[in-house]
Amino acid sequence: MIVDSVITTPPYFFKVPYDKLKRHFSLVAERVDIPVIVYNIPMLTGINIPIKLYVEPAKEYSNIVGAKVTYQDFTYFRRLI
Repeated sequence: MIVDSVITTPPYFFKVPYDKLKRHFSLVAERVDIPVIVYNIPMLTGINIPIKLYVEPAKEYSNIVGAKVTYQDFTYFRRLI
C-alpha cells in the first residue's frame, strides 16, 4: 500500500503535557517521508492542541504541512491561520 500523506491526532484517552504532545508529533514527522497533517479533534481526544504546537514543529519539520481542526472556536481558527 502506498500513501500520499498522514493525518495524526493527539493520543486518545491520555491527557499528555505539552512537551510530550510535541514529541508525539515530532516523532511522526521524523519517521515518515510524506506530508503530515496535524488533526485537532478535542471532542474525541480530550486535548485541544495549542496554536504554538502547530507552529513550533512545522518550523522544525518541513513535512508538517497542514492542520485539520474540528473545534468550534472561530478565534482559535483565525489565530491558527
